[in-house]
Amino acid sequence: MDAVGVTLPTYHPFLDRRLIEFSSSVPPEQHFDVLKGLEEHYAGSKMLLRKSFTDILPAYVYNRSTKTTYAHMARKSFMNDRRHVLQLFEPGERVFVEELGIIKRDIWWKHLLAMAIRSEDPNNDLGMGYQYMRSVIDLEIWLREASKGKEHLLDRSRPGKPRVMADIETVNTPEKAKIYSYQ
Repeated sequence: MDAVGVTLPTYHPFLDRRLIEFSSSVPPEQHFDVLKGLEEHYAGSKMLLRKSFTDILPAYVYNRSTKTTYAHMARKSFMNDRRHVLQLFEPGERVFVEELGIIKRDIWWKHLLAMAIRSEDPNNDLGMGYQYMRSVIDLEIWLREASKGKEHLLDRSRPGKPRVMADIETVNTPEKAKIYSYQ
């Protein structure tokens, strides 16, 4: 269960012993297409996987020469959490990551506001800094939860009623009208 009480099953199909044994028994030259790899490294990779799905997937999927990104999901996630994330770091709030010297609050606030504004643009992928910022945000949330004591953490970790993802996915909520400013 994650921090918002959503339960999703986790599967790791590539860690299946039978798949690992099969993959290890296939000659290396069948794992990577050298000719395609000369043009674009990713296009030559994962040949076993690509060939195994040629009768199931459309050609544009198994012939991809670049990796897909999850930028649109990250942007949507940030847009859904934006109001709460900004509240975590508002002036006047105790910020644990600042106390630990991980961030300088005034610089962090400016970057956070810039990300909140950039997230409005559907063509913006939020950049490489998003992963770092998300890690700091998650650490701040974790530190706040941990500061409430052992009993609180144990109570929060008990399984709750699962919520459907559709109940959580809301984008462009009324808070869009709020004007963000640096003070």
